Amino acid sequence: MQSLEDLSKERLINDLVKLRERIDELEKIKEEKEKHEAELAQTKAMFEGLFEFAPDAIVVVDSKGGIVQANQQAERLFGYPREELIGADHDTVLVPDRFRGKHLEDRKQYTSAPRVRQMGTGLDLYGRRKDGTEFPVDIALGPLQAKDEIVTLAVVRDITERKRAEMDLAAAKQIAEEKAEEAEESQRVLAAIMEYAPEGVAVTDVTGRITSISKVGIELTGMALEKLRDNSIEERHSQMGLYMADGLTPAIGDDIPIRKVMRTGETVKSRELVVKYRDGREIPILVSAGPIKDKRGNMRGTVHVWRDISELKRVEEDLETHRRQLEDMVRERTAELEMKTTSLQELNTALKVLLQQREEDKKATEERFVMNVRNLVLPYVEQMKKGHLDAGQRAYLGVVENHLNEIASPLLQDIRQFNLTPREIKVASLVRQGKSTKEIAEILGIASGSIEVHRRSIRKKLGLTNRKANLLAHLESLGK
Repeated sequence: MQSLEDLSKERLINDLVKLRERIDELEKIKEEKEKHEAELAQTKAMFEGLFEFAPDAIVVVDSKGGIVQANQQAERLFGYPREELIGADHDTVLVPDRFRGKHLEDRKQYTSAPRVRQMGTGLDLYGRRKDGTEFPVDIALGPLQAKDEIVTLAVVRDITERKRAEMDLAAAKQIAEEKAEEAEESQRVLAAIMEYAPEGVAVTDVTGRITSISKVGIELTGMALEKLRDNSIEERHSQMGLYMADGLTPAIGDDIPIRKVMRTGETVKSRELVVKYRDGREIPILVSAGPIKDKRGNMRGTVHVWRDISELKRVEEDLETHRRQLEDMVRERTAELEMKTTSLQELNTALKVLLQQREEDKKATEERFVMNVRNLVLPYVEQMKKGHLDAGQRAYLGVVENHLNEIASPLLQDIRQFNLTPREIKVASLVRQGKSTKEIAEILGIASGSIEVHRRSIRKKLGLTNRKANLLAHLESLGK
């Protein structure tokens, strides 16, 4: 049985052992704590380094939308000093009124990130710099525990260049699609030309091998399409002899349009040749050829067109025959006309002689008439004036005398050329005698207004309507 002293000693040893174990345990905890603190400090330093020197802008936003932290790239991206960014609302650097469609959904995801505690990436939004300029950004979001609340860590990247590249890519894609459509359309057009062209049309590569030929072209060559494509130019022409337009001289070298085009790259227009086939047929053709070049001017092939002009030749021959017949008819008709012209000239000479004789007879008759009036009539008028006449008879006799003098004068002959009526001739004669409108009206027994009408008609026919010439003076000048 142990004594009390032994029991106390054993308890003390046990207590010391436990205390030592506790000390060792605390020392281990201390070491782990120091290690953890060192790791924590290292992690914190790494976080701060990554946060501060990240190539993208990083902002930390609290649950109320306020910016609580920002790195130096955020300062450069948005143009704000850090002290202005911290404490500002996140709408300061984001554009709320630009959120439409997908942008609106991205905006909702952005604002809800702190609550849903999940990462959001690829959000397509718009940022705004301090100077007011706006630009597209890509935002990656993630929740971050900070003390008693969850904040949002937002990584913002300027994607202006990416957007521009996407637009350029889309534009390039559209251009490529349009080019493809144009190429397809060109192929369809070419196929339609080859199907319906009324002439021979062939497209070749730079070696002269046919890549496309029209139906009429196949018929004119008299060869199968496969054979045409397999053979070279020389082989095709050896089976289909080509001659110059005379049909006798063989066409060689540059005489053949496609060969000249392939050699010089120049266009050859409308050259007439003759094709002679082995079966004895001969067909005159009209050939044109030209190069096919790319944008850099390099020749990529040729196109040549030829047309059977047999019918045209027949028409030309018929026209030549008709031309010769027409020339013969013209010569015959010309000879007939020359004979008739001679006859007409002789007849015209005779008519001129007759007309001259008629004019001389007319002049002699007029001279005899005037002489008779002056010698046989006017003397008796003079005798009547010496008799006993009243005023009215004397006036009428004066008119008769004046008219006889006018008949015997050149006035009547001159005035007839103006197509005056008989009444207008009477009025003109009285005007020339110096009679007034009233006196003429009394002599002719008509109203003065009618005399004025006749005077205006006379002026019009004499060409005095728009002139201030005196009618009496003009009539007197006609009789001189």
